[in-house]
Amino acid sequence: MNYKPMKALICAVSVFLLLICAVPPVKVMAAQTPDSGQFNIDLICGLEGYSKYDSDVPVRFQVTNNGDDFTGEICLALSFENISSQRVGYTYPLEVSSGDTQTIQFVVPNLGTSLEFDISITDEDGEECFSQNLRHKIIYSDDFMIGILTDDFDAVNYLDGMAFYTDFYEMYFSSRIFSLDQETMPEDGSVLKAYDLLIINDFNVASLSQTQYDVLTDWIYNGGTVMIGTGANYEATLMPFLGDCLEGAAAGVENVSTNFGLDGYDYLRRSTPLQYEAPSAQIVEEEAELESSDEETADDVELDGNEGTEESSVSVSVDSFDTEEDVSFISQPLETVEPLEVQTAGISLESSQGYDDLLCQSVKVGDGTIIVLDFDLAVGEFGRWAYNAAAVQKILIAAAHVSDYGSLTDDFISDYYAQDMLSNFIEDRVPRLGPFVAVIVVYLVLISPVIYFIFKKKDRRQWMWLFIPVTVVVFTGIIFFMGRMMSPQTPYINYAAILKSYSGKVYEDTYFSVTSPENQEYMVQTEGDYTVRPLYTNLYAYNSYESGNNSDGFALNLTYGAGETDINAKYVHAFDSRYFIGERETVWEGSVDVDITFVVDHYEGTVTNHTGYTLEHGFLKLGNLVIDTGNLENGESYNIDSRNGVVIESYYEIPGLIFGKPSQKERMLNGFVGALRNSGYSSYQMEPGNIFCAFVDGYSADITTDYPLSGNALLWANVLVKYSKDGVYSVPNILYESQMITGDLDGMDGCFYSDEIVFQYDLSSANFYPETLTLTTPMDTAFIGCSLYCPKTESYEEIFTDGQWTVEGDDLTKYIDSSGCLRIRFFKIDSENYAGIALPAVSITGREY
Repeated sequence: MNYKPMKALICAVSVFLLLICAVPPVKVMAAQTPDSGQFNIDLICGLEGYSKYDSDVPVRFQVTNNGDDFTGEICLALSFENISSQRVGYTYPLEVSSGDTQTIQFVVPNLGTSLEFDISITDEDGEECFSQNLRHKIIYSDDFMIGILTDDFDAVNYLDGMAFYTDFYEMYFSSRIFSLDQETMPEDGSVLKAYDLLIINDFNVASLSQTQYDVLTDWIYNGGTVMIGTGANYEATLMPFLGDCLEGAAAGVENVSTNFGLDGYDYLRRSTPLQYEAPSAQIVEEEAELESSDEETADDVELDGNEGTEESSVSVSVDSFDTEEDVSFISQPLETVEPLEVQTAGISLESSQGYDDLLCQSVKVGDGTIIVLDFDLAVGEFGRWAYNAAAVQKILIAAAHVSDYGSLTDDFISDYYAQDMLSNFIEDRVPRLGPFVAVIVVYLVLISPVIYFIFKKKDRRQWMWLFIPVTVVVFTGIIFFMGRMMSPQTPYINYAAILKSYSGKVYEDTYFSVTSPENQEYMVQTEGDYTVRPLYTNLYAYNSYESGNNSDGFALNLTYGAGETDINAKYVHAFDSRYFIGERETVWEGSVDVDITFVVDHYEGTVTNHTGYTLEHGFLKLGNLVIDTGNLENGESYNIDSRNGVVIESYYEIPGLIFGKPSQKERMLNGFVGALRNSGYSSYQMEPGNIFCAFVDGYSADITTDYPLSGNALLWANVLVKYSKDGVYSVPNILYESQMITGDLDGMDGCFYSDEIVFQYDLSSANFYPETLTLTTPMDTAFIGCSLYCPKTESYEEIFTDGQWTVEGDDLTKYIDSSGCLRIRFFKIDSENYAGIALPAVSITGREY
């Protein structure tokens, strides 16, 4: 039989079947073309395209629906220029009626000068109905970012380009202003952190939504600074805050003649207006090159000055994105400034620091500051005055905490220190050394004496060639499986919750890390209305967010829902931690009541726990004194006497003082105090640091997961010290409430590095007669000198000599000038000494009237 035709047929059929198998299956479905015109998307990154180097970049999307009512999701996949392997997705619910616009605001890390978003909108069935790619250029700057909430932005544009100088870095920087209104005012607290200062003027605060108002006040409590202009508009700008952030009263308007004490003021200004570049968001077509738009516009800002006065200037180069601007910063002494009539409101605020010559007062609110002006920044003669910018500049320097980083806001804990607080292990999950040592001892006993003597006695020494390899394999297997059983097999989570208590409000910042022991993706969910964002720190390698060769994949995707956030991480490297922060205002039924009074030479009072939790490893820090309060059960009190406290020279000493040996809590506290210490470094104001801290037993972060979870919660509360008792008024250290005039200051540890440093203490609003001024120095008096300024002789006089560190009576009052100010100067005895010199504590005592 001829089998050749049959073989040919079989081969043909086989080839046909192979071809069918090689063709991928095709899913038959109805043709569906996304409607590219249904949505219009506007994107602005940064503050109108600008951002500071050391802050996250705010992002604002506006999605306008041109079609029918829509419900679905929008995914915003972010990648960075030159870091294309990082893809982080932000997914939000999208519910927008026909013709309406939905605004989405959040922040992203500042890892590149160009942000690119792949935008995808899906409907309720999960079908994609819109996609677009937008790219936005970011201009990074050292400028002082000011948001102005006003209905008349043009009237305050003289605030643009105000110049400031920092001694520590020998750096000039300028103010850059941005308009805010009811529509653009953020509803996300992380977005407000992009501003160094917020000014409210000629605006009805009551017109803000409740969410916007809550975000604003929360930002203040957490370190933000707000300046409020009042005058005839005080009811619109100030009254909504009274009874909430502020306590006091406001009523009536009168005209006051003033020149804001500008006679002889050294006014620093720019020689040229700031340059602005219009924000540019461009649609990126496939395979198309992006054409950058470099059109620059300048604000019409006129800088006025005294004619005929001497000016000194310094020329510097100001880097801004890829351009370089040559600017002269001019120091212009103002000799004689004619006063003007200003319409002022009658404002009286509790717990305020008054500046009568500047027509303002400042109030510490939580970690933030509210500066209330008695006048309107734009209305009347002041808005047209040639020296209005100089007056505002002087107010900011006097009444606000301006750091050497060119900021008025305090980052409570920078991302850099988050890693220090998170211990990358799970208690009771770390392999114990003991069992491994026991197995190794048994192995050594078997492999040497036992095996040798047994086989030698039975004259079977040739069996050792078999038994020894088998023993090695068996014990290797035992060690391997013990390690597998005793080590984490799934991702594990560490968290450090910081609870900040301010006047009945408690804010929670929960820092957490997720670590996978294997190349394994994971999902974690947070609940309880956290605002969650990823953390990028200087210690954090960029490649931890690599998405491989999959251009459609996410290294990280955050899906935001009602009161919860899902975190999905892919392309995970073994033991490569990823860091996040969740922020929220939490609700406590109780509080910690701290009642402390300074009496002549010591602190006394009580700390009472009403939180509903047990407080562990607590301590009270009062200036440079630390008092260990130990553990406090709910309802328990601790009696304070600072004479039993321990004097410290630095924040860094606290963890070792509270904990006898290293532990997870000790490491968290060490990172926490390190962050506090760093936030006040090199400032213009001494930080009193009167705080109470304790670990909260039983408080847990709202993180939902099947993975092992470990962490601690640390309560942090400001302490308000009372200075009056039985008619005696005693201030432990007036430097905490003084303005630094000249010098380089380490505000947290109270050291100065310059040859001299000068402080001014304002007694004009004091309600006591000063009787005694005493200096207590931790340094050898051979290293530091001190003198007081005498208004009559217009010179400094060294009165603290020969071991005499107290001045009282008429010898003290002659150094207080007519405006109620006392100026004190410290200097290094050896000007060649470049080390930091610890400042003395300057206490003052008097009788109340």
